[in-house]
Amino acid sequence: MQPISDLALKARQKKIDDAVMRVFRRHEFCAVYCAGSVEPVAKRIGDNRGAWPVKIGLTRALEDTISSGLDGASPFWEQRVLFRVWVKTWARGRTLEREVLKALQGSSEQARKSFWDMGPDFQREFFEMEVHTIAQCNGIETWDDDSLMVEMAREVKREFERRGKV
Repeated sequence: MQPISDLALKARQKKIDDAVMRVFRRHEFCAVYCAGSVEPVAKRIGDNRGAWPVKIGLTRALEDTISSGLDGASPFWEQRVLFRVWVKTWARGRTLEREVLKALQGSSEQARKSFWDMGPDFQREFFEMEVHTIAQCNGIETWDDDSLMVEMAREVKREFERRGKV
């Protein structure tokens, strides 16, 4: 299974510097994730429209710990984490998760087992932008996987500069 990002791959391979991990733990980063099938799937035999099931949740792991469990339950189509939106602290993560789920109630059909049908025309990139926008409207700073790594590296550099080690 393809990793969702370089960050997830580096975390799985234990290739993240200790100083970066200290920053990660100090800020208590967590991510609201969107996971589901990588393409539309049929709801039943004869279904010409299809569905795009996704699930919204929270994780504290840099490594993708969600995809393997999700994909293992599906014999015919790939399921995995589609994106993660990182925030500082579990409380902010819970707030963002609640707000995203509230937004889905008005725009998507609830499916079984805490999944949502996003419809066959679902655009992962646009939904990810919408999650960032929801966070911004609630005063929550966010990062995607790539920008989180840059932010943590910047903070490590600032710490070394303050200590006069650079």
